[in-house]
Amino acid sequence: MRTLSTILLLIFTVLQPALAQDKIRINFHSDFEQAAFSKPDLDPFELLLSPDPEMTLNKYTRIQDQFSEIMSKAFDLKEKSKSEVQFLERLFYTIHRKNLSWYENYVTFGDLIEHKKYDCLTGTALLALVMNELDIKHQILEFDFHIFLMAEVAHQMVLMEATDPMNGFVSEADQIHARIEEAYNSAGVSDEFNKTGIMNKIDLVDLAGLQYYNLAVDQFNRGNYSHAREFIKKADILYPSERIKNTASLIATSSL
Repeated sequence: MRTLSTILLLIFTVLQPALAQDKIRINFHSDFEQAAFSKPDLDPFELLLSPDPEMTLNKYTRIQDQFSEIMSKAFDLKEKSKSEVQFLERLFYTIHRKNLSWYENYVTFGDLIEHKKYDCLTGTALLALVMNELDIKHQILEFDFHIFLMAEVAHQMVLMEATDPMNGFVSEADQIHARIEEAYNSAGVSDEFNKTGIMNKIDLVDLAGLQYYNLAVDQFNRGNYSHAREFIKKADILYPSERIKNTASLIATSSL
């Protein structure tokens, strides 16, 4: 079976008219997902939960309550911290200890909130949502195979790597630079055809698009091309990046 990682960049120019026509037809697998995509002002929290076909307003409300508990603990921790940097460090490891229990590829944000399963994307999404609620300036860095969160407090940048529970909070400038360089240069380590050297600053809506992209990759590698096609079309709506468009072309070709 072909895997997306081995042929991702080999098919970029095939069946473009067919792909453009296919993008018009979007099949939503729940009323919640359709409503989330239909809003003029997209809500990243809703979009991150939308891939769950069993998501309803009642389930969404319950997850909101769970997130509110996370924020309540964050505000309590902030009051007990002596500095903003210390607060973020304590917050990072507290969230990891209490909310990020099992690493697993291709999980969704709903899996994280409800079952504490996470990957680098969903873990970063949780950290970014918490930063939003705390009104802390931050940015999300997208690489070929990884995602970091960078936050700024007291005129100092810190890096948070969701997949590193022991040393994932980095505040020294030289160490931050080293981690970014490592993530950037890892492009193509396991796949000579995918050495693109991506390093983009993205927002939470883009991240929700990347979640759909990951789900499309997973379904493609399983041979479920129709599911992959639906996921990648939604990814392209939220984050129409070159990588996602190229992947959409590949999936459309394989489906036919």
